[in-house]
Amino acid sequence: MKLFLRILLILFSINAFSEKVYFINLKDGDELKSPFLIQFGLSGKGIAPAGTDVDNTGHHHLLINVDEVNYSMPIPSSKQHLHFGLGQTETKLSLPPGRHKLQLILGDKYHVPHDPPLVSEIIEVKVIESSFLEVTLLFTTVLSVFMIVLAVRVLDLRGSPVTKSFHKPDRQIDPNDLERAIRGHGNLIEYAPLFLILM
Repeated sequence: MKLFLRILLILFSINAFSEKVYFINLKDGDELKSPFLIQFGLSGKGIAPAGTDVDNTGHHHLLINVDEVNYSMPIPSSKQHLHFGLGQTETKLSLPPGRHKLQLILGDKYHVPHDPPLVSEIIEVKVIESSFLEVTLLFTTVLSVFMIVLAVRVLDLRGSPVTKSFHKPDRQIDPNDLERAIRGHGNLIEYAPLFLILM
């Protein structure tokens, strides 16, 4: 029994302190909507900003649809090679709809991969478009809130008992203000459905 526990402890220690870089919140085959959050995981090494000379550290690089990497050269900076030289451990990424390959690679203070390279598995994610229904619901909600606000404004200027308690007893209401409020509320009621239909 003691031998078994000792072996288990050794295996756990090797796994816990092994050097690896990985995606925390993403996995191969995920379907996402832009922009989406990517969290970078790292074990066995520490994070340090680029240019910082600290042993056993590095900083993250995110490769997007990159098929080949020269591990002996600094990682280039481009739309497909994103650098996180400040020591960031997460980012929000916007990608066009479609399938995209993502991979993490740790670079040293000069953006050169370690020897041996510390890279994550390549995962493929599918970015999907926001559904038309979601966009319509968003605009419907905004317009509805705006309509309620204008309706309350009209009721208030008409001397509604609900809102009267919020004002002074001798409050004077300008007829022009009431007319403008009624016109604004009416225009929204008239044009909001047309706007949603045209979407």
